[in-house]
Amino acid sequence: MALTLKTDVHETIERVEASDAFIAFNAENPHHYLVHAFATVRSLDPAVPLPPLELGYYGKEHDMITVFTSEPVAARPPEEVFKEEGSIAGLDLLALRQGFADALRIVERTRSSQYPAHAAMQGFCILQQNRVYSTPVWNITLVLNTLSMLNMKIDAVTGEVLSRELQNIMSLSAEQS
Repeated sequence: MALTLKTDVHETIERVEASDAFIAFNAENPHHYLVHAFATVRSLDPAVPLPPLELGYYGKEHDMITVFTSEPVAARPPEEVFKEEGSIAGLDLLALRQGFADALRIVERTRSSQYPAHAAMQGFCILQQNRVYSTPVWNITLVLNTLSMLNMKIDAVTGEVLSRELQNIMSLSAEQS
């Protein structure tokens, strides 16, 4: 018997996909597949409960994504997809070893050791299959109390920090002008 790791992401997917809302959606859209898990974060404190994840299911035939909230489980209307050419890669859930809580711990450990003067105020996290790294990747962006943003990409299989970038928010608006 193979050992299967179950993360908080896997548990959310099971809960959503067992719901009446998803079962009805899936009956009408059997070719849609999971492409992302998303959440906004207001605290990196491990004592604070994790925010609920939203799950995105993509359908190639109409090039649309349907997002399911997980608490309560409900579907939003289908939306256009912001992407490069082609279709969106499905999440490799069998490879996923670093869940949402794991990714936030890694981000907070890195932020506190590498950027201790920059406290996190809020942020957002998205888990997607990454074509560059050929693995599921957590892409986490934090807004910091120093008017900076910290973006980190974490391998959702190994927990390795693949990249990190600290940018001043004010410089972002100057670049766009």
